Amino acid sequence: STGENSSDTGAGEQGGEVSNQQSAAERLAGTYVSDRAATIAFLESTEHYDADTIKSLGSSFGKTELTYQVNTRTTVIDGEASTHEFTIVDSGPDHITIESKWSAEERALMGADSDIERVEFTDDGFWLGKSEIPMDRFKEKFVRK
Repeated sequence: STGENSSDTGAGEQGGEVSNQQSAAERLAGTYVSDRAATIAFLESTEHYDADTIKSLGSSFGKTELTYQVNTRTTVIDGEASTHEFTIVDSGPDHITIESKWSAEERALMGADSDIERVEFTDDGFWLGKSEIPMDRFKEKFVRK
């Protein structure tokens, strides 16, 4: 009976990790739009932001459309599109962490080679956060289009 649970002991872990990442990528595949109302409601609930800051931040929500396919993400904001390759650096039952590679121009502007984001899946889409900001402080809601 001990052989039946070999994955619990670490045996076969590599294969499990690959299938977890593959299923996470499949779950992520599709087009999503920013949910301005849900994002603002979350930010207000954190009590980390004053009304002026939320008003200022709020003007950027609801304008972004994200499309994930295999290993690329296309971002459209106000009709301007950009596409980046990404890799999955971590995944679990309800989340995925991706690293998006910047273009040479973006690397010069950002001072970094890539951007790491965490996706927390919901029934209708996901919450998207940046690795450098705790998700209990800041995240943006996206719903499947």
